[in-house]
Amino acid sequence: MLETPDLKLGAVGRAASWFAYPGGKALNAARTAGLLGVKVEVTALAPSAWSANLREFLGKHGCVTLRHIVSPGEGRVCVMLNERGRETVINTDLSMNLTKDVFQELAGAVLKDSRRPGFIVFSGSPPPSLSVSRYRALLRMASSGAADLVLDQTGRWLKAGMPFSPWIIKPNLAEFHSAIGRRTR
Repeated sequence: MLETPDLKLGAVGRAASWFAYPGGKALNAARTAGLLGVKVEVTALAPSAWSANLREFLGKHGCVTLRHIVSPGEGRVCVMLNERGRETVINTDLSMNLTKDVFQELAGAVLKDSRRPGFIVFSGSPPPSLSVSRYRALLRMASSGAADLVLDQTGRWLKAGMPFSPWIIKPNLAEFHSAIGRRTR
């Protein structure tokens, strides 16, 4: 996050302050649930360089356990510009390569977690190298056990997950409109 009190597009600006953390909606939701007393285990697919920051961010309050599955490539970088309370978010795209070995490790984690009572939540941005058919295979595993499936996904990922009868879906309004193909009141 860059605090940019006098942002002028097209000009050189100075940030008053900045900070960085490995966050995003999925990790922030997990951390919040942990702070509220829920036992949370996060399976994060991320580059190896992110490991220490992920452990620090999620383990800061001792409320979230991390299972880091290392994937080659780069994760998404999100830059937030904050100008007098107005926030602008700029995302890069993921360039992680979901190799056969990484996918098998991820599938094993999903299958293991699906066998325990509780919730298994699919959240965050899947890497572009994850095909819809592989995503459906993960959802099939997730919904085959004792855990309840929760989808916090958008677009094609949300649509692909609906046939697996999720316990709940959590789109925001824009994501909901995108999923149903029209705006509502």
